[in-house]
Amino acid sequence: MGLVRAALFGFVVCLASLVGLVIGAGNVGLQQSLRLDPVGFAADYPMAVILCLGAAFVAALIFVRTTRAARSFVPLGMLAVVAGDVLTSFVVAPLMVGELEPAHGFTVLVAVSLFGLQIVAAAAGAWAGARGARPVAA
Repeated sequence: MGLVRAALFGFVVCLASLVGLVIGAGNVGLQQSLRLDPVGFAADYPMAVILCLGAAFVAALIFVRTTRAARSFVPLGMLAVVAGDVLTSFVVAPLMVGELEPAHGFTVLVAVSLFGLQIVAAAAGAWAGARGARPVAA
């Protein structure tokens, strides 16, 4: 059950951050950034970066709150997000964008995960939403 929940968590976070990227940069902006340079993408489309990170944080927070996951779920959830990013980079993106090939996977991985910031935002959201040890009132 834990692996199914983690896979669903990775799917929800990756989908939310991808929607944020598409809303912020548009389809043409994504194609140009993935084809040319992922570093230039962050400079050319700062709103897309903000939307992606915000969407990853909020999706992780809501998912963890609704499933009432413990803080011990966070590392497994982050592995699921990394697996979702790798799957998106090497399989989904080449199918969606005709100019990309699987050989561009590492460049797409850097752009999709925003240099790993998407994973950090998802971890922060999951950590904030998870239930764990509560401080004892003195």
